[in-house]
Amino acid sequence: VSTQSTWGSISSAKILMKVLVLLLIITTATLGKLIERVFIDGKIEDTACLKALTESAGVRGFLSVGKVDPYLVQNLKALKEAKLSSFIYFVPCFKCGNPKSQVENFFKVLPSGLFEIVVYVISGEWGKDLTKNKEFLVMLGQEIMKKNSSLAIMSNPFHWEKVLGKNCEVFKDRPLYYLKPDKSTNCSGMPPFGGFKYPSSKVYDLNIANCGVNTDYIENCFDQSCLLYTSDAADDTPCVDLGGRRIIKKK
Repeated sequence: VSTQSTWGSISSAKILMKVLVLLLIITTATLGKLIERVFIDGKIEDTACLKALTESAGVRGFLSVGKVDPYLVQNLKALKEAKLSSFIYFVPCFKCGNPKSQVENFFKVLPSGLFEIVVYVISGEWGKDLTKNKEFLVMLGQEIMKKNSSLAIMSNPFHWEKVLGKNCEVFKDRPLYYLKPDKSTNCSGMPPFGGFKYPSSKVYDLNIANCGVNTDYIENCFDQSCLLYTSDAADDTPCVDLGGRRIIKKK
């Protein structure tokens, strides 16, 4: 074998090695970026996979048919054992009536603990009478907060107006999950609606298959320069209300 051929092989091997190292770096960087939070639809079985995907998972607690999700307790237990932060989303059943009973049935099953409960305000499952829709939502939200749980709302201008009307401003002081599945984590540009000026979170991608379940991707929208506010000026900032004044934690 000639010296030229030998050196050519060595040079090619070095180039290939550099390419492989570069690909490894790119892959590691991509996989290392976690989705901040996700909504989960389904039974959680692969928590190791979820830990590699996200920092926090929201499990469905109540179904639009008026029943507690059959996987609620099991999913919360799985997340707790995996040391993953958890929260819950609640899809109310308007046609079932009696929102107080729905909340009571839900909390009978819910394990003890403090959870954020995100109520879906999405058109399609509500009535045509906007006043009755509002009365139902107000009672539902009030009952959730009576249980010492944090209430949040998920909606957008289109669904809010369809369900409650353009001028309805109930629960405008609660955190808002802004539904805009444009696949962008950019939270700016939300048109004000329902008294909401800023989203606390943005649901930016839907129905992504991950870890054996369907997931929706959520981005936290808090202003990273916002620290701790102890005056009324905080009321005009994109900071989340945590009982009295508003606070945001720097990452």
